[in-house]
Amino acid sequence: MASPLRRTDRSRQAPVLARLWDSSRRFRAVVFAQAIVGLIVLVWIYGGLQSLELLVYDMLRVSWAGHAASDRVLLIGATESDLVATDAAGGLR
Repeated sequence: MASPLRRTDRSRQAPVLARLWDSSRRFRAVVFAQAIVGLIVLVWIYGGLQSLELLVYDMLRVSWAGHAASDRVLLIGATESDLVATDAAGGLR
């Protein structure tokens, strides 16, 4: 007696991923998106995006700083005599 479920020849069946690739636009979009993200991560790991990151960081620091003068600035001056005195006293500890 023949089974109600027909078995097809496996050599003629396309693999599951190949069938998904051919029939599903969503599957292709997900694969391409993952490939692009992977490529960006590799470029980032090897330092290819460092100049762009520093440029954006500098622009953000300037924009966050604002235009008001800051009272949190401390100017420290040292003269040659200060350095000689510090060296004579045994240096900084």
